[in-house]
Amino acid sequence: MNFNHISYDEFKHSQHINEFYSKQEIVQELIGLPYNIENFQKQINLKQNSFDLNKRKILSEVLFENYKQVKLSARLQQNLSQLNKSNTFTITTGHQLNLFAGPAYFFYKILHVITMCNELKINYPNCNFVPVFWMASEDHDIEEIRKVFVFGKELIWKTKQEGCVGNFDCKGLSELLDEFKEFYKNNPSSDIVETLNSYEGNTLSKATFNLLNYLFGDKGLIILDANNKNLKKLCKPLFLKEINEMFIQKNVNKTNEILKSNNIKNQAFVREINLFFIGQNNKRERIKIKKNDFVIGDAIFTKNQLIEMIDSSPESFSPNVLFRPLYQELILPNLCYVGGGSELKYWMQLKNTFLSAKIPFPILSQRKTLFYLNKSIFSKIQSLKIPIVDLFKNQSEIFKQSLNLSKQQLNWNKTDNCFEGFLKEVYTNTDHFSKSDITSLNADLRKITKVKESIIKKVDKINNRRFDQIKTDINKIHSCFFPDGTYQERKLHFFHFCPDGNLELMDKLYSEFEPFNNSVLIVSE
Repeated sequence: MNFNHISYDEFKHSQHINEFYSKQEIVQELIGLPYNIENFQKQINLKQNSFDLNKRKILSEVLFENYKQVKLSARLQQNLSQLNKSNTFTITTGHQLNLFAGPAYFFYKILHVITMCNELKINYPNCNFVPVFWMASEDHDIEEIRKVFVFGKELIWKTKQEGCVGNFDCKGLSELLDEFKEFYKNNPSSDIVETLNSYEGNTLSKATFNLLNYLFGDKGLIILDANNKNLKKLCKPLFLKEINEMFIQKNVNKTNEILKSNNIKNQAFVREINLFFIGQNNKRERIKIKKNDFVIGDAIFTKNQLIEMIDSSPESFSPNVLFRPLYQELILPNLCYVGGGSELKYWMQLKNTFLSAKIPFPILSQRKTLFYLNKSIFSKIQSLKIPIVDLFKNQSEIFKQSLNLSKQQLNWNKTDNCFEGFLKEVYTNTDHFSKSDITSLNADLRKITKVKESIIKKVDKINNRRFDQIKTDINKIHSCFFPDGTYQERKLHFFHFCPDGNLELMDKLYSEFEPFNNSVLIVSE
């Protein structure tokens, strides 16, 4: 297996990646400390001075409660216990609860935070670093999580449930699970089948928790569902601040102007109130302002009534996309958030909001982008003799570069001119030829002309066949990189790259991920 790292400077394909890294100096005031291993000492000092032991105590109690029915690995037991210590910090990523934890970059995020913790421990041995996966269990966008694509087939969960997806009943998933496992029917005891068997529980949150713990528990990954009453209690001051001051909108609007002046588009829309209310039947509804009152669905509340609700039932309030980072950094001793390009762009809208809330802004890290190439695709790439980085250009550019048409195609006009010169030269020496000699010569020249034309046709046919094959190969390579026009990691489940059912690829990625190497990783067989 081969591993190639392409620097972000070379990788011109992603606007999000290049924008975040190329403009760090421009947006320095919006991202906090730049992402490099030396800056983590400053971030450690910043977080250590602001995160009190009471928060650690509550966080530990919630996590131990969540894990009480789980057989803990030694590494996981250690990480859970160390969270009570003032020298322990988290590195966090998060995601929606996609069906069967797909697509592939779901897994790459987790690999990134685990390997980052390992490297930080080497560089800062007096501190402990714990990888955390934040389950977006309160999200209510079922359309974004109901599908998974693997081996050319799209599996779709046709549930009609609504509300917070983490609370969805898992009934009806067993049939889809069987369909997934059918791909590995020739190896029913494989790593992947065993992993899929762990995807069980009464709710989608529980099923996701069980699968991720099965895969990453021995690496010490802590899986957090922050839809919890005791954790929401810690956020009551921020909930009240939002109701009383609408502080997120005020601060984000200021930041949006800075982004606009630097030609960076806002990722997330900020609202007057950036909170949802979780009501009966798991329904999650946006809180709106109408004159001096607050509207939730068809109900209207005064400010005092809403404040009383926050005080008595904080678990009923749910942060939106721009509030969630504040909640996360409030309850975790976190140093760094690892996300995709779109995620980092909405984090960049929040620096002033963090200052207003007096919460340290974390270091931001672009998650590793990864492309996997099987033997067949890698062989085609090698035959084209084009650097892998150039294969991210558009298909017509790749085709021209591969063929190098100006050199590869023969100049038949030049050949014809040479042949005409040859005939002219022949006839200049025939003055003394007899009529029969001329007749014989013309017959031979006609034969030569036919042979020449036949050769040209044959060469053109072979070249065209070769050109068609190159086009076909380039199309296949491009479809591997960008199935249906999107990155393979955003379309395909990670298990798609493990057709034999073994997770050898996952094991190899642990040693090759290099989280502090700002690059795109190309893995090839």
